[in-house]
Amino acid sequence: MRRLASAKSQRWQGVGDLLSRMKRSRSQSEGTVPVEKSREEIDSINIQEEWPTLQLKSSKTKFTPGDLLVTDSGRLMLAISKHHFVRFPPVHVFFQEFTWLIKIKIPYPKDKSVRKMPPPEGYDKNKAIALANLLLGKRLPYYYCACHEVHWMNYICFGRTHTNPLQYKCPLARPLDEVKVFDKNFFLKDGVGNQIVVSTLQSIKLDENGLPIIEEEQEQNQRKLKKSPTERLAKFLSQKSRTCSRGNGCFGSFRNDEP
Repeated sequence: MRRLASAKSQRWQGVGDLLSRMKRSRSQSEGTVPVEKSREEIDSINIQEEWPTLQLKSSKTKFTPGDLLVTDSGRLMLAISKHHFVRFPPVHVFFQEFTWLIKIKIPYPKDKSVRKMPPPEGYDKNKAIALANLLLGKRLPYYYCACHEVHWMNYICFGRTHTNPLQYKCPLARPLDEVKVFDKNFFLKDGVGNQIVVSTLQSIKLDENGLPIIEEEQEQNQRKLKKSPTERLAKFLSQKSRTCSRGNGCFGSFRNDEP
């Protein structure tokens, strides 16, 4: 028995030593892949006080097409014309399968402000605007942790590719350096190289609040039944949540400072 216990102790000690060596080797290696940060850490951009503030409600506010706009919570938006910008919806849930771009016109009725972020080196505003316009009105694949709105905006604005071994279907793996024209033949690529032609993605219709219009809501509109934007979004999301039960890990995120 003593020999068996001693053998077990030596074996576990050997495993511990091996793990320690692997950890030290990994930290010293120049080619180490860093541990992925949580969504809370990568969702936000560090806003600088010197960045200009733009009041969306003011009729005097004008964009320069390609302006990078940042909300108070650090979320990125893109100006696609002097009077329009695009963003993703502020609400997403764990079981959601697609997201969408929303086109918003200024002056905006709500009293909201954004910061104008200086463009990083190599930023191609024309390419960002062209891609954003191409994706408007389409259902864009969405996976809560592996392919969310931050990845989409980084890809649209900066051409930053994204792959995740946990979700190879995320279509943000194609480098945009090779793209010269954004037309009906433009395609995305997922993590295993499959091509997704944007023109073949399912279309989506939005109401005046940027929320999806579903058949049930269209019938309700015909009956002149009115619901608040929050209620309509809850109805839309409930279609996906019927399989989720309490304690099942179904959760979402919400930021109330979004335009």
